[in-house]
Amino acid sequence: MTQHESRKISLSDFAPRKWFSAPSESSFWLRIFSLVGASEETLREQSAAMPREVHLDRPVAMHLAHLQGLKLPLSDITIHALPSGITQFSMHARDQALPEGPYVFLATPFRTGDQPGDEVSAKHRLDVVGGVIAAHFGVNLMREMIYQGEVEAEGGRFSFSSPVVRVPQATEGPFLHVQNWNDAMEIVDCIARTEKQRADRLRLAIEFLHRALRDSEPFFFYWTALEVLCNGKAQRIRSRIQGCYRLASVGDVDRQTGFATIARWRHEFFHKGRRVTLSADVERYIQLLFLDLLRQELQLPLRGFLAAIQAASGYNLAPLGLPDNRTEEQKAMEQTKK
Repeated sequence: MTQHESRKISLSDFAPRKWFSAPSESSFWLRIFSLVGASEETLREQSAAMPREVHLDRPVAMHLAHLQGLKLPLSDITIHALPSGITQFSMHARDQALPEGPYVFLATPFRTGDQPGDEVSAKHRLDVVGGVIAAHFGVNLMREMIYQGEVEAEGGRFSFSSPVVRVPQATEGPFLHVQNWNDAMEIVDCIARTEKQRADRLRLAIEFLHRALRDSEPFFFYWTALEVLCNGKAQRIRSRIQGCYRLASVGDVDRQTGFATIARWRHEFFHKGRRVTLSADVERYIQLLFLDLLRQELQLPLRGFLAAIQAASGYNLAPLGLPDNRTEEQKAMEQTKK
């Protein structure tokens, strides 16, 4: 986190003082959004009518204000490989002055005294409030989120929130084999020759897979990719898996592929609001399940990716009720990280 301070405006003004019994030891999480499509006169009227605070599990403050002269930090993180193959992280930070104009602010308590802040909870809380507001007023009220980060309750010093960076794992590749190039091009060529309606469905499924590969909370996108690919929900996916691997029953699907756990995660996610955290190993497993099913949809020869990863050394698939094939050394290293 890189710290900065604005000389022309104190961001600490955007959180109520009553939130903090010890302001000098406290902070709040702040988001700033650009606002477009409304005149200054209209905004003055709305600012007077706008509620200042709403409560979920913790309070959220809302402001509409005209800014001038505020500089905010921007950062870029690049993950790349040295010639030796070693992974390196490079970070570039810079200041950028905000254009003068109206902005919307959402704030919620973060660090209070000796209690550390919970960034995930703060972001989720602001997602809920911001989502409800934007759905009512239209996205132009909160067009672009131009800043989010921690702001000290006293003094206005602030830090930017670095983008989520997933540390590369060995089980994520790269798996540099000629056969992988051939298989990938075979799928692309086959989709190009497939009847349009079917091809459109498969292309959409792959687009959701791509979103999952890039998102910090990918489970929704993986599940949606499977539903679109198989043209149906859990039972349809089970049926496709059963046919793909020539299993005797859907019970064997649940027992032998770990799909029962994936389907349970889906139920808890959609019906109980329980977030799903996927390890890199489990993500790779779902990716390979998708590829096997995609080849089946395209009537291409089965590669048996799922069987291969279940037998491969170094993968921990225990969260799915499947084998943990890590070496004792890998398990010990994992424990030291915790």
